[in-house]
Amino acid sequence: MGVDLLLLPIDYESKQLSFSHTVLSCERDYMLFEEIQGLLISLSTPIPDNLTTFVGRREGVEDTCYGGTITDPYGDQIRCVSVKWLLQVTLEKIGRNKAIWAYLECLPPETKVALYWH
Repeated sequence: MGVDLLLLPIDYESKQLSFSHTVLSCERDYMLFEEIQGLLISLSTPIPDNLTTFVGRREGVEDTCYGGTITDPYGDQIRCVSVKWLLQVTLEKIGRNKAIWAYLECLPPETKVALYWH
C-alpha cells in the first residue's frame, strides 16, 4: 500500500476496451486507507487486462500519461472493488473525501473502482 490513493471508477469495460476517465484523488486519511485496504484483502477482484487511465505509465517516460494501467508505481497489481463495497466504509469522511464519497453514491452500485496506491 502506498501513502496516497486514487480511485479510478471504470467507465466502460469490454474484452476489447476498458477505461476510466475519472481520477478521484483521496485526501490522506490513514484510518480510511486502512479500512479500504481491508476491503482489498477480502472483496477485491483483478482489474480488466486492458484498462486504460490517465495514470498510465510508459517505458522511458517519468510522468503519468493516458495509457495502460496494470500495476502501481511499486509494481503491485492494481485491484478493484465495487462501489457498493466502498460505500460500506464506515469512517466519517471530511474535506475532499466527503465529496468523493458523495460522487460514488451517484454511481451504479456494481461500478468497479480501481484502487491506485502511489
